[in-house]
Amino acid sequence: MSTGSDKSGPSDPVKVVLRRLPKYMTEKEVLEQISPLPEEVIETYFRPANLAFDHAAFATLTLVFSEYCDSMMDFERRFDGYIFVDSRGNDSAAVVEAAVNQRFSKCNRERMKQDSRVGAILTDKYYLEFCQKLENEMATPIMTLEQQIKKLNQPESIRTQLSRLETPLVKFFIEKEAVKRRDNDVRRQKRDLKRAEKQKNVLDILMKPSTTASTSGSVPTKKEAQRDSAKPLTEKEKEKLEKLEARKKERNAIRKQKFLDEKKKKRDELEGENPKPPRGPRENNKKKERPPKPARPSPAKTLGEQQGEDWIKKLTDPKAPIKKKHDLPDIKEERRGDGTRPKTTAARSNHRAPQPKRPPAGSK
Repeated sequence: MSTGSDKSGPSDPVKVVLRRLPKYMTEKEVLEQISPLPEEVIETYFRPANLAFDHAAFATLTLVFSEYCDSMMDFERRFDGYIFVDSRGNDSAAVVEAAVNQRFSKCNRERMKQDSRVGAILTDKYYLEFCQKLENEMATPIMTLEQQIKKLNQPESIRTQLSRLETPLVKFFIEKEAVKRRDNDVRRQKRDLKRAEKQKNVLDILMKPSTTASTSGSVPTKKEAQRDSAKPLTEKEKEKLEKLEARKKERNAIRKQKFLDEKKKKRDELEGENPKPPRGPRENNKKKERPPKPARPSPAKTLGEQQGEDWIKKLTDPKAPIKKKHDLPDIKEERRGDGTRPKTTAARSNHRAPQPKRPPAGSK
């Protein structure tokens, strides 16, 4: 192994890390257990354990050697696997290894520039309002137990319950529904006004027709009806209207009677041209008697019914002929052209195909 004295020029410092120290171990305790330190150690950095990792929490000590030397190798052989114990009795086997990044320097916070945003929350408007709200809540006196029970027993109004449940989304939906209802009310009012105007115009036209309409029979315009409806009716005008209505009814009744008379006259003329023959008196009001329907033929008998009737006949009259199932009709003897007789159905059924003869048992 080469030493620092063998090298011709100065070498770069070397970082060595002592890992997996007990989590409650301090820098003072580590230095006491590894002292005396070699002369080549320039600086040490201690990082306490992060207790958030629980069982995987370990402290770390970094040693900076001025050069690659024998003392560094002796330190590695001595403390690699060495069991360290902290003040609470926790022990752990340490690991000595070279640092991953040798050129990483220690962070000097004094030389770092201060962030301009540090402490800006103390002057923030929303933060100050929040602090003021907290102070006001703290300043309110604390209610006693009796006062709290009394407040709980009091029924809350619907408005307070809704205000407690209101959120921005709920408020949006409530406002939307209110606007919709308002528009519907406006539309309904417009429709009612139009309907009332129409009814009023129709009543005015019926109750007070214009002079031109009464003389010439034409229908008054809308403007004329509105102009006439604006004026109040006097007693003379009312009497005049009543006379007009009575005269109109009389005219309608005369027209109806005239129409009915004409219709009756036409019907009488048609009957005179084509008279219908008079109906004679009915001799017999009774209905004509229909002839009785013929009896329905009995259905075909089954084999079982036929056998039952045969057995009844045999029991009542032993001389009666009984048709049996195996009886066959008489077959007339017919001869073929070659002089042979045709075979009967029984002969055909009994006929079998010739079977080959079986060989004896001893033959192969």
